[in-house]
Amino acid sequence: MPDRTDRLVTDDERRARLGVRQALARSARVGSPVDAARSVVCLHATEPPSVHLSCWARVDDLEVDDVERALYDTRSLVRQQAMRETLFVFPRDLVPAAWGSASARVAAPHRRRLVRDLERWGPAGDGQGDAWLAAAERAVLACLADGVPRSSKQVRSEVPEADGVIHQAPDKSWGGRTAIAPRLLTQLSLSGSVARAGNAGAWYTSRPTWTTTRAWWGPSVPDPLESRRGYAELVSRWLWAYGPGTVEDLAWWLGGTKSAVRTALDDLDAQTVSLEDGSVGWLRADDLDPVPAPEPWVALLPLLDPTVMAGRSGPSSSVRMPPGCSTASATPGPPPGWTGVSSVCGCRTPTGWCSCDSSTTRSPHRPATPWRPRRGGSARGWTASGSSPSIPHRPCRPTVVADPRPWSVVRRGLVGYSVAAPADPAAGAAGRLRRRSGPRVASRR
Repeated sequence: MPDRTDRLVTDDERRARLGVRQALARSARVGSPVDAARSVVCLHATEPPSVHLSCWARVDDLEVDDVERALYDTRSLVRQQAMRETLFVFPRDLVPAAWGSASARVAAPHRRRLVRDLERWGPAGDGQGDAWLAAAERAVLACLADGVPRSSKQVRSEVPEADGVIHQAPDKSWGGRTAIAPRLLTQLSLSGSVARAGNAGAWYTSRPTWTTTRAWWGPSVPDPLESRRGYAELVSRWLWAYGPGTVEDLAWWLGGTKSAVRTALDDLDAQTVSLEDGSVGWLRADDLDPVPAPEPWVALLPLLDPTVMAGRSGPSSSVRMPPGCSTASATPGPPPGWTGVSSVCGCRTPTGWCSCDSSTTRSPHRPATPWRPRRGGSARGWTASGSSPSIPHRPCRPTVVADPRPWSVVRRGLVGYSVAAPADPAAGAAGRLRRRSGPRVASRR
């Protein structure tokens, strides 16, 4: 293995890698939602609109139906809970790697917590939680065996074992009643027994229906990869999309141990490199050559986009977020030489969306009280002044990565808006947003 000082990866090269590998630069756009997911390994799906909006950030001329078709018709994209018990959308061929590694890792503690709650606050008696849960799982799988997708509510109505509740901490102010069925279905999903089928709501809402994995995948359901092979596959794809990265970044992203990361790096014969901040990064052995810088670029990204959720420090210092608009665990810091005017933050205010100049020292957009969107509001998850989105308020999340060089006009907006950045960085404005026709709202049942 070569000494890390033999290869220095600068922040400029890391920005180039992000722009090209993650399809953010205009010249690097991809042609389909599946390619968009591959460019970042998998898409965050905790917030339903993020899947579509992350695709829009990387694919030109994309419609809502294009993403819905990949999710529900061709099923080339599959929702699966995996790393850090987070819901992702994976390319179909990568799901077996997740089943055997990241999903299996979180399935065990999730099951222990569920068994504990069933015994302490639910219908199972002391010491009977495992048996009760196993019987309930069999009953749910028998209900779903006909291949007809059902919502959690429908499962509760048809399966008595899933119709109960856990009355957690009844004597505490933070306690409350929670239905067993959603947690039961999550456990079955983590083990690969059931799959999220269609969505009974619009694309920007989460109303999943459930069926067996065999019904959703067809007769040839792949076997989960062995844990070590699964981690190696995930790490290999991460290094191609986000590398160079540190062991800490990979451990955070995988929700695994540093030991598992180091084992995967050894299996891949990954190579160490030096980063500008003096830390040790890793690259795949077939990816040591410099990546040419693309044209200047800017990207509007939704909440929880994979680019800014790449590791404990995000993509390290290779991208810039406005001060006051980042989270300590997942967003990047400023690179040396950043000029600091052409980034946008997606702060949601009581009157709608706004843009935040990255030259400010703090975000002025934190409302004193939670904002409740008006009924029938827009669901566009982008920075924009105007219509109020019907998504819960989450102030000051990062939404933009950008090349630090000045530019005049960038590509048209992805979901109903176009953005133009100032030609003169001294102008100190984050850019202006012009409204365009938005996407059609679709639902899949």
